[in-house]
Amino acid sequence: MSHKARQKEKTVTVVGFGQSARNLKPEDLEGEVWSVNNAHMHFPWIRFDRIIDLHPDHYERRWYPKDGRTRWAHYAEQVKQHGVRYIFQEPIPEVYGSSKYPIERVAELAGNYPVFGGSAQYVWALLIKEGFTRVKQYGFDMWAYDHRHQLWQQFFWYGYAHAKGIKMDGVIPQLHTKQPWYAYCPDEQALWEGEYWRQWNGFPCAAFLAWQSKLYWKIVHGTYRWWCAVKKWRMRNEASGS
Repeated sequence: MSHKARQKEKTVTVVGFGQSARNLKPEDLEGEVWSVNNAHMHFPWIRFDRIIDLHPDHYERRWYPKDGRTRWAHYAEQVKQHGVRYIFQEPIPEVYGSSKYPIERVAELAGNYPVFGGSAQYVWALLIKEGFTRVKQYGFDMWAYDHRHQLWQQFFWYGYAHAKGIKMDGVIPQLHTKQPWYAYCPDEQALWEGEYWRQWNGFPCAAFLAWQSKLYWKIVHGTYRWWCAVKKWRMRNEASGS
């Protein structure tokens, strides 16, 4: 693509905290740079244009240093030093220039579909609403067990963006899986043994479901009881041997 064509694009780079953002370089950032929550602590070298934080105050207290300052004081410092624009559920007087997330306008895009399960979905919905034509993404990988429920919701917004002709770049792992096309796969067995099956229906998925159903803790407790029994057996053998 020519430099002039790239200049005509309205580009935004969205940065999450996942693995794919660990090796970010300055040249990876194009256009506006958006992120979420306490991004300034994860990437102090990035000068963010906008940060969306829709969490209630009590939820995020554990994310900040216990230096006696409030969460809003940390954000106000970023505004003063770097001109970051913060978007909350409602404007916060302590954070200069903060604004309300336009949930009413954004909800029109989703219709009646429940596709707002996490911060990434609010970010994508807003950038679509604001008319960006190219999106670079890093760090919204959705592999962590507490984010996997957002996968299908994130797919909704990728599909919406694709339908509107928005170009997607950077690292979007969900679009990079090598899933064979059902009914068009020359080897049906490969459909079940391929990368898709291993990634989505293999151990990671099973581990997630086990955690959610508390089976994980049953396994841990059972292992601990087994270890205690073995230890007692060894102690009895050592006592009888002496």
